[in-house]
Amino acid sequence: MILKHLRQNIIKYSNVRYVNNSAPIVAIRREDNVVWERRAPLAPSHVRKLVHDGIKVLVQPANKRAFPVQEYVSVGATIQEDLSEASVILGVKQVPVDCLQADKTYIFFSHTIKAQDENMPMLDAILERNIRLIDYEMMAEANGMRVVAFGQYAGSAGMINILHGMGLRLLALGHHTPLMHIGIAHNYRTSGQAIQAVRDAGYEISLGRLPESIG
Repeated sequence: MILKHLRQNIIKYSNVRYVNNSAPIVAIRREDNVVWERRAPLAPSHVRKLVHDGIKVLVQPANKRAFPVQEYVSVGATIQEDLSEASVILGVKQVPVDCLQADKTYIFFSHTIKAQDENMPMLDAILERNIRLIDYEMMAEANGMRVVAFGQYAGSAGMINILHGMGLRLLALGHHTPLMHIGIAHNYRTSGQAIQAVRDAGYEISLGRLPESIG
């Protein structure tokens, strides 16, 4: 669903490339909003479909991205630091002001629709630099249903982080519990590893291995 909307927007806002008889060019930027961000706006499987449609895809190199750069290369993407030749630039989270290129179309979560104070300087720069912003948060079907929203994995990751935080909090209060063996969500390589950690903690609790000090 999301790829369908992205393809429509990419083609719509890349028409200048068709005028010059060359393929539209889009780019995937490197996430630099938070240090542990590993997500990408498009998976290699999505890029393969765009390349098949005649769209050139640039990928900014990133060592911490969940998908290795080689996977993008294998489906026809071009790896390069400079994204200036792209007319559409995709990301996941907010883009630092000094990275915003004028006269481009950007697609990412801007977190500005509610006038969030911390993102107003970025929005001001977007307006000043004649940037078209397509916010995932505002992409919706005709019936108003959002195309991009938090899904099951976001909720699961949040719950894992809560359990991890509870383990640290209880330890600070002097209680060692099985929750101490649950790590923060982004430290797990797969969802299966995270599920097993929660299952193991639950099993220990079922065996009565909570400290008596908790009650």
